Amino acid sequence: MPEFLHLFVNQIKAEFIKDVFEPKIELSELFERNWINTTFESKKVPYEILAIDSSSQHEMLPWEGIFYVVRALGISKGKKYRDLFSSIEVSPNTAVEPYLLSRKREWIEHKVALKALDEGFSGYILLDGSIYGREVHLPFETNFSNDRDFMIRYFETFLRLIEICKEKKIWLIGLSKESRSSFFSEFLLLNFALEIKNEIGLNEKGIIEIFSEVLDNKYQALKKVRNMNNEKLNILVEELLSKRPDFALILRYAQKTGYTAPLLLGASSRWRREVKQILDNPEAFLNSHFPVCSQNEEFIKNAKGVITKISDLPAIISFHILPSLNDTPIRVDVPAWCFGLDDKLFDIEWSEKVNVDISDVLEIISAGYFGPENYNVWLKAAHDGVKLSSEVFKNLYLRKVMEISGSYKTVRRSRYGGI
Repeated sequence: MPEFLHLFVNQIKAEFIKDVFEPKIELSELFERNWINTTFESKKVPYEILAIDSSSQHEMLPWEGIFYVVRALGISKGKKYRDLFSSIEVSPNTAVEPYLLSRKREWIEHKVALKALDEGFSGYILLDGSIYGREVHLPFETNFSNDRDFMIRYFETFLRLIEICKEKKIWLIGLSKESRSSFFSEFLLLNFALEIKNEIGLNEKGIIEIFSEVLDNKYQALKKVRNMNNEKLNILVEELLSKRPDFALILRYAQKTGYTAPLLLGASSRWRREVKQILDNPEAFLNSHFPVCSQNEEFIKNAKGVITKISDLPAIISFHILPSLNDTPIRVDVPAWCFGLDDKLFDIEWSEKVNVDISDVLEIISAGYFGPENYNVWLKAAHDGVKLSSEVFKNLYLRKVMEISGSYKTVRRSRYGGI
């Protein structure tokens, strides 16, 4: 028997293996009220589709440096749009590098979308990933030595994309497979709590305040809940803190293919506080969040013009689709203005159920669905075309930059004056 296997066998015999996706509260009735059964049939759509995806690779250099390449590809009928960005940076804090590279990929996707719009594209734009997730980033100074102000450029590009799409009535649709989001679960839990408010001993306002505080300040909220000595409230709060993903809830309760009721997503208390600080005193926000960049007056002037528009970002309508019982759900994000709603993300605290016509989106999802391994034919084409393998990265990009610079040592001398 392989080493340690006997310990493993003894453990699983002695202990009950808990289902991590098993909710502590029975939500089947609420789920059924917010689940719409439908079938999905693949057929051609009369819309022009632009699918955009991105990829990246990076190499750590010996002197706290990083060389990275991010590239994006947009594919529409008979046309491709490409962009690429690469750089060598000093990055002493390696913990945030994956986050920054993810933002770089999103940023270059936005640039590709803008390139397509500039060249006359006027159909539906599909992005691989959440649109809501892109909105709720907060601007901060990066630790990339030559790119500290990147998040300002990120928002400048994203805001321009949102503005042009709204002006030209072009739909942005974000698709995410097996998203870790829990907004639908939180919506059901809140509504469950409101339905038993008399048993909890709180009115509607009190329940919403407790739920908001639990997600914003766990220690203080849990202390308050414990002092209330209400077992049902304790279980609700414990379940809320578990952040069980929506896709697990759907796989547990959905008996037929369909989709969750569309929700107008709310923003976290922290995000709303930060945006309020921007509106109240944008210069103070920049001094705090961009300590190096804000020494430059020109940066302050330009950045103020960008960050003060963040409060204008549209609210996002989001829902999950289960196209097959043999598959996992697809999360869908669409700006509210696509459905004729002018709500801003900044103005919404908790997710709200909305009555909107999503038939066009369902038609596009259905037409592009070809099973678990190809949940969207357009995005898969973009993914396959843009994927940057480690082999190609090292043999092509890394080798080329080393040829140009000579060696790591040459790169270091050229950037640091021979130190």
